[in-house]
Amino acid sequence: MHGPDVLRGLAALGVVMFHVLYLSGIPINETAAAITGRMDFFVRVFFVLSAFAIGHAYYSRMSSTEAIKVFYQKRFFRIAPLFYFMILTGVVFRLAMDQPMPPLLDFILSGSFLFTLAPGKQSGLVGGGWSIAIEWLFYFMFPLLLSSIRTVRSAAFAWVVLCLIATLSKRYLQDSFDGQLNEFASLNVLVHSQYFILGLLILHLSRAGMPTARNAMQRQAVGVAFLALLACTIYSLHAPFGLQEEVLLSIAAPLMVGLSIAGFPRWLDNKATRWLGLVSYSTYLVQFPLIQLLQMHGIYAEIGAHIGHGGLAFAAAALVTLACVVVTAAFTYYFVEVPGQRLYDKLRGGRLART
Repeated sequence: MHGPDVLRGLAALGVVMFHVLYLSGIPINETAAAITGRMDFFVRVFFVLSAFAIGHAYYSRMSSTEAIKVFYQKRFFRIAPLFYFMILTGVVFRLAMDQPMPPLLDFILSGSFLFTLAPGKQSGLVGGGWSIAIEWLFYFMFPLLLSSIRTVRSAAFAWVVLCLIATLSKRYLQDSFDGQLNEFASLNVLVHSQYFILGLLILHLSRAGMPTARNAMQRQAVGVAFLALLACTIYSLHAPFGLQEEVLLSIAAPLMVGLSIAGFPRWLDNKATRWLGLVSYSTYLVQFPLIQLLQMHGIYAEIGAHIGHGGLAFAAAALVTLACVVVTAAFTYYFVEVPGQRLYDKLRGGRLART
């Protein structure tokens, strides 16, 4: 099943283009904004994908305390090495630019992945790290969720409850906080927990026999349906027809994941797109310092000077950024992520050998 990996890679590229639009300094073009201006929704797709993938991998493997302990260890070594590497990169950058260091509390909160629980600290020390911290909180709750949500009906009920909580809590927090604290209303676990439940819902539907594409023609239809759903989602986020964003994305994100499970055609599912899925975590985290560096060194300004400030300038900036991000992501995947996972295997093997 490669479709979810492909979707993860495409989602990572979408998030990069979203950030190029708003962080590069190139004047925002109306057409570019219409296409990529709400591609931040792909982060919610990540959440659904993560819950489905982990649920699929561990559905029958959480029957003992030892199994749960191994799960936590493996997830830590999956996300922590790169995350800590990015924190270190930020420290080096601040030293090089003679910028002040954040307080010790910020390092403690980021190092423990608990910063999204603290209003005003929700952004952490790593760009985009808020979603990783929310993911870690899901990992923490995963054994309980997997043991208590074992049917389509229980997953659907949990989604209804959590979607209501997300909508009401976001509105309450937005009304209660001002300034940077207001950002906490959108970057906390309460307003995103329903997406993880939707991943478990898709898991139970797939185990119950969710239809899959059985031939090339059906896969072509799935690919067209995915593109149509993507276009409708982007359009609806700009003109949401009265639907709360939490409800809209609770429909779109699991449908995208479901289509990826059904089976993409070759023009979506191939070696290149599968590899992009492999390095998607690195792609997501390295984009922020790279966009900052490209801006500091005047690359985006040069693009604007030579091409102008229309959609073509954005396309050029996006292509340059994507190329830099993908190359860097390949480096951090093979030289940070993979060694981190091998370190776990080595430590785990040594411990088993002693016992």
